[in-house]
Amino acid sequence: MKQAFIAIALIALLGTCAAQSAAPEPEHRYELVKTPMTWTEAEAHARARGGHLVRIDSAEENELVFALLREQVAPEEYARTTAPDGGGAAYVWIGASDLREEGRWVWSFGDLPFWTGTYAGRPVAGRYQNWGRGKKDGLQHEPDNFQRRQDAAAIALTDWPRGSGGRLGQPGQWNDVDAGNKLFFVIEYGDRT
Repeated sequence: MKQAFIAIALIALLGTCAAQSAAPEPEHRYELVKTPMTWTEAEAHARARGGHLVRIDSAEENELVFALLREQVAPEEYARTTAPDGGGAAYVWIGASDLREEGRWVWSFGDLPFWTGTYAGRPVAGRYQNWGRGKKDGLQHEPDNFQRRQDAAAIALTDWPRGSGGRLGQPGQWNDVDAGNKLFFVIEYGDRT
């Protein structure tokens, strides 16, 4: 199993929040796992390894995670991490779902709610989200709970629908897809407050 690690200081992730603390912050690291699993299997695997599926709290962290994916997942591997119900695009699991309550999106780490509703919903307490937006229309199209079966979030490696030029979403953005899809995933290690 190919895996990649990136270590960064927590202060880089939290910016001004971390500057309030005089104590050194722990390091974060991310592990890309290229063994396709369902969302639930991926989260259980991450927990068994002492981490959790990645929680993305800022545009900077989203870009960092996406840079890891661009570097470590070759286009030839996309077919191994594709969600047919996500426009046939290639995706990687992140730690967000609304499995417990439809329309209440939470990060599995910390059980932290960040979004409520579908694409017409709203952020919870101003928390970061990066749901899919059309490249041409600029409108948010996700989460949409397509066919009432999409309860887990994944970060896209390609436009979706595949080959559409980003009609509904673009690489680096998030889509809600069926939690039963088998995708690569990113484990995050290190505490955060």
